[in-house]
Amino acid sequence: LIAMVVRLAMLMASKPLLSWLSADGSEVSVPDVLVMTWGGLRGALGLALAIQVSKDLAGGRIKPEQGGRVLFYTGGLACLTLVVNAVTCPRLVSYLGITRPSQVKLWMVSNLHRQLEDLFTQQLPVA
Repeated sequence: LIAMVVRLAMLMASKPLLSWLSADGSEVSVPDVLVMTWGGLRGALGLALAIQVSKDLAGGRIKPEQGGRVLFYTGGLACLTLVVNAVTCPRLVSYLGITRPSQVKLWMVSNLHRQLEDLFTQQLPVA
């Protein structure tokens, strides 16, 4: 939970930078930040460091069981974020309406569909 709060604060603070780095210069919205916070990749770097700690034992300064404990807890946290966050992220995206098409796009698709139906009915031979 603390990691997610820190990640949220970091992403909120870096919204201007993220907007500047975007391809079209569009503003990063709060729902975008929430999805980045919830669905962000976590675990790879932590697992790599935990494997190194459990293997190297901090240059012999920690006991093997402590290194194993670090690896166990880090692996468990990575597994939980993959299982919980990965499964629930699509629902969060849907709830926030990030992928909801705009009214203009809906109108254009509806208009195109109507035109295709009219064209199709005109091309059908009358029996």
